[in-house]
Amino acid sequence: MKPMRHPQRGATLVISLIMLILLTLLAVTSFNLGKGSLQTVGNMQHRNEAMAAAQETMEEVISTTRLFSNPAAVIPAASSFCPNGGADNTKCIDTNRDGVTDVTVTITPTPTCIKTEIIPNDRFAVGDECHNGTNAFSRCADTIWEVTASAVDATTQAQYSVTQGMAVLVDRNRVSAVCPPP
Repeated sequence: MKPMRHPQRGATLVISLIMLILLTLLAVTSFNLGKGSLQTVGNMQHRNEAMAAAQETMEEVISTTRLFSNPAAVIPAASSFCPNGGADNTKCIDTNRDGVTDVTVTITPTPTCIKTEIIPNDRFAVGDECHNGTNAFSRCADTIWEVTASAVDATTQAQYSVTQGMAVLVDRNRVSAVCPPP
């Protein structure tokens, strides 16, 4: 007696190909989701670097007397660390120290003095540099400034802008040309 041959139907092959296609789709989808998440995290990091650069520049502006003596060049071009010399009120920052500018911060518009107020003499102790002897008003004035720093990341073009009001205590004779009269 001869054994009967059963014709092969290929069901196992078809099911295997379908499973392989499903696994490939799952792998591609996982890769794309991971890539998107990585890009999001990278963009947030660049934005945070721009924010830190803007805050650092704002601190530099606060800590210099150039704010009220020459607001158009609070950050002089010579100290901007920008290639080709840069420009006044522009600062280039290399966040990863590779010699390439990563974030450019610009102080725009030019810082403006909004208000000046002469301080009464009784706010200072006798002998203080602001105390004006027996006169009712002291030698110092409170000046209120508005400064805006805008940072742009060179790689992603992520931007961050911060506007801050600053009070600066100065000799009232030094601010008369820059600030409005009290």
